[in-house]
Amino acid sequence: MTTPRPPANGVPVRLLTAWALLALAGTIILFGFLAWIFPPSRTDFLDRFGLDSFTNLIVLGAPVLAVLIATKLGPVLRQARLIGLLALIEYAAALLFGALAFLITLASRFEGLDSGIYAFGGVLQGIGGILVDLLKLSLLAFAALWTYRIFTGVGGTLPRLTVDTD
Repeated sequence: MTTPRPPANGVPVRLLTAWALLALAGTIILFGFLAWIFPPSRTDFLDRFGLDSFTNLIVLGAPVLAVLIATKLGPVLRQARLIGLLALIEYAAALLFGALAFLITLASRFEGLDSGIYAFGGVLQGIGGILVDLLKLSLLAFAALWTYRIFTGVGGTLPRLTVDTD
């Protein structure tokens, strides 16, 4: 089987696709964060901290897909390490903001419970929401782990942070 040749016009489709996937996920994360600071409408303080902007399917899958396209769908692209590093940064931002949103809204899940059987249903719904959000955050962490393994597999290393203690 032969390796497909690049298009005649020289457009690196794999590279553009990887960058587009990273740009899409990064834009969703950025505007999810900006909605915290500048809400689009008058809302309650806790209503603006949604976890879905940081754990939706695009944010979960696009960065790791970009890294896979850059490293596994043919010869490793020259910019594969940079793509991997940016994907890891996106996952770190999504995990940080997602965890903050989870913690900020944790207690509000049990506000306004009715009485009787409806209170029990409200508690079940609150617990279910907490479990689903924890599973979304764990999937985000697993996607970051897979991205890190691929990134280091192509020779990528994370920048070293040195703390000077005097």
